[in-house]
Amino acid sequence: MLLSEAPSYTLPSYRKSDRSYLSQNCYMDKKERFLKNLGAHIAKVRKQKGYSQDRLYLEGGFSRGTISKIENGLTSPEVYTIARIADVLNVPIRKLLEFDP
Repeated sequence: MLLSEAPSYTLPSYRKSDRSYLSQNCYMDKKERFLKNLGAHIAKVRKQKGYSQDRLYLEGGFSRGTISKIENGLTSPEVYTIARIADVLNVPIRKLLEFDP
């Protein structure tokens, strides 16, 4: 078989920006998964302590949607916010952060 008769294969080419995009997507997937797991764990601890979202936001001085956004993994809470949640629930901060990411 002559070289000119050989089938041609085209490998996908990635530009540097493509790799960056792929890497960024992988990071975002991990971050989203982490935030969802964190939020689910905070909700679990809150329910174990017998608190509703309304009671937690009122006693913690949060805005109405803050607790919901955290528990649904829609926002990345600041460390101080996690500390305030722990304080209201009367648990160590460590308890809110001990979960499988």
